[in-house]
Amino acid sequence: MAVPQIDRKDLSYDGMSERRRQGLLNNITNINEDLKYEGYKVTLQVKGKNVNIRYAVAPGKWKDRSPKDVEMSAHGIETARRLAFKIGNAVRDGLYTEDWYQSEIIGKMPDSAKPLTWQAVIAGFPDLWLKYRSGDTTSTDRQKAVSLKRYTVQLRLMDERHPLEPDTIFDGKAINTLLALDPEGTDKRFRLRETLSIVCTIYNISFNFKNIGKRPKPARREIPSDELILATYKSFEGILAHPRSNDATVLGYRWLFAVLASYGLRPQELFAIDLDKSFRADKSYWLCLDESLTDGLKTGDRWVAPIFADWVQLFDLPNAMYPPLKSDALSRKVSAISDYFRSHKFPLTPYSLRHAYAIRGRILGIELMDMAASMGHDIAMHVKIYQRWIGVDERIKSIESALTRNR
Repeated sequence: MAVPQIDRKDLSYDGMSERRRQGLLNNITNINEDLKYEGYKVTLQVKGKNVNIRYAVAPGKWKDRSPKDVEMSAHGIETARRLAFKIGNAVRDGLYTEDWYQSEIIGKMPDSAKPLTWQAVIAGFPDLWLKYRSGDTTSTDRQKAVSLKRYTVQLRLMDERHPLEPDTIFDGKAINTLLALDPEGTDKRFRLRETLSIVCTIYNISFNFKNIGKRPKPARREIPSDELILATYKSFEGILAHPRSNDATVLGYRWLFAVLASYGLRPQELFAIDLDKSFRADKSYWLCLDESLTDGLKTGDRWVAPIFADWVQLFDLPNAMYPPLKSDALSRKVSAISDYFRSHKFPLTPYSLRHAYAIRGRILGIELMDMAASMGHDIAMHVKIYQRWIGVDERIKSIESALTRNR
């Protein structure tokens, strides 16, 4: 049974009505306007019964392509639209090559393509990642650098655990081998999945990460009270009294503890304190962080306010004293602080002091914007990460504090 011409989905036939053809042309015009608005140097052009995709791969260098299934029809135009935006993205992000076109648009791998090895993944990732993010205008250069460092460190740590030989083909089997390094439901497994997922995106590797490496639900944090913090600070006297105590080490870690408690810093930020500008009475005892003093900071330079100014004098913070540390590497310094807390069985952690700082500010009614700025993140992150640990007791104190101020 013959299909009536008017019901055919392929509208490139010779008997297409002028009205139907004009509607398709209008559709192409709208798509070209969308491409131009988004900044892509890509246009759709009618060539007989087909729709060509014309795009600039470099200034003054254009290509005209007519991929399969882009005939002059409703279905063909929609296919052309999808491919045009995909090509535009690849050109903008610096990923476009003839091999890319053959693989992603035509679906054919070039004969010259070599299997991707684990060694090649590690070596090529930084440059490819930078190209991939080059068109991202929503992130600052600092944010991109922090992300790149996080991923490259994760790749290095995977490699140091030697699950793969350098010449191992990087495929689904290799990815599963890397994922097996850490058990499901852990933070480490989540970080493995996060890094390998972006690697697969960069290298155009298809792998289903569904139900793998889900972010574990955070455990309930015990937020130390001000009384517990003061008692822990006093416990250093007992450590100093030990016959084999190294005074420089104990006093140094006590000073670091007091700074964390007073200013809610990330542990790594302890080593970016500008001592000449910090802890001054004429500056209300604010603390100045200078990222040039260390290997960069997550949030750049900033000023941090103490919640309790009297703690600055109580803990003698202007008399700075860093402990002697065996390594100059920032990661090792941070690890040494956590190890010291654990070895002396302190009833709190370096990061719990940061949480206590955030909640203390909430109870005292300090504006969220000011607290977030002091802690080095935006308001949304402040609420998401820290305010959710507010318990009933803290809420009562916060409300009572607010009522007292308004009387």
